Amino acid sequence: MKSFFAAVTCALVLAVPAMATDKKAAHPAPAAAPAAAATPAAAPTAAAPAGKESTMTGTITCAKCGLKMADSCNTAMTVKEGGKDVVYMFDAESDKAHHEAFCKGSKQGTVTGTVTEKDGKKWVKVSKLEAKK
Repeated sequence: MKSFFAAVTCALVLAVPAMATDKKAAHPAPAAAPAAAATPAAAPTAAAPAGKESTMTGTITCAKCGLKMADSCNTAMTVKEGGKDVVYMFDAESDKAHHEAFCKGSKQGTVTGTVTEKDGKKWVKVSKLEAKK
């Protein structure tokens, strides 16, 4: 019976922050975020905080041609976060500036930009992009 109450308490502790109305309370910045920029490119990247400029390392490709997850071409970046692949779509301006280099192939790279979320997708307005050749 104690393990049942412990499980319920643990579930509530994990669920309550997700129900918070304040985005900062619901999604606190990871403690390792400042160290993420200093980690090697192969290391997983911490989740990018929405509305703030952050740097992510991953695979840059086309969401239609490379990832097969869109009806039209759009540059996207796949980043490992918590052991899962998270896709960041480039906004229209960033896509226009960078798409040609990634449409028919993917490259490892690092993107610095401002992350937003719209319609359940993560978007990045790229301010700097460095792709490996």
